[in-house]
Amino acid sequence: MTQEIFIPASRKKYIMQAIGSASFIVLGVVMYLCISLFADEPLKQVIIKIGSVLSILFFSFTLVIVSKKLRSKNIGLVINQDGFHDTSAALNIGFVYWKDVTGFKEFTSYQTKNLVVIVKNPQQYINNATGYASKKIAQANNKLLGSPVALTATTLTISYEALKKLMTAQTALGN
Repeated sequence: MTQEIFIPASRKKYIMQAIGSASFIVLGVVMYLCISLFADEPLKQVIIKIGSVLSILFFSFTLVIVSKKLRSKNIGLVINQDGFHDTSAALNIGFVYWKDVTGFKEFTSYQTKNLVVIVKNPQQYINNATGYASKKIAQANNKLLGSPVALTATTLTISYEALKKLMTAQTALGN
């Protein structure tokens, strides 16, 4: 392969994620402020308040990430003869070299398929993760999936099946 392949991020999918995150933030605020409508027992009220605060915090975090992605001019996924770099996800582990890729496996979470990229030295890619949250996500991915590197087509302008086919073909060419 002599040329780079650019797979753009889908602005439409990012906008839908932003709307979803904002909706859950609003729902969390409403639940927190109108607690008496949802529960009358003190223990249930505490549980709902904790859930509301966690929802607000989590979806605020995701809204910030999605907002940054909407403002950036990044391509979603760049593939070349040496490897690939995924900038579409919140996790940024940098460039992954084909020589480090030993295989792929599929992981499905909440009906979303992820292409797990098995690498020779997972710790190297965990160390490459930028930021505390990215390192923790990379460590969790490695523990749960067997690799810190996982790709999804949810924010790309490509289907999961096409992404899987492209990556497996490029791995054969890159190694």
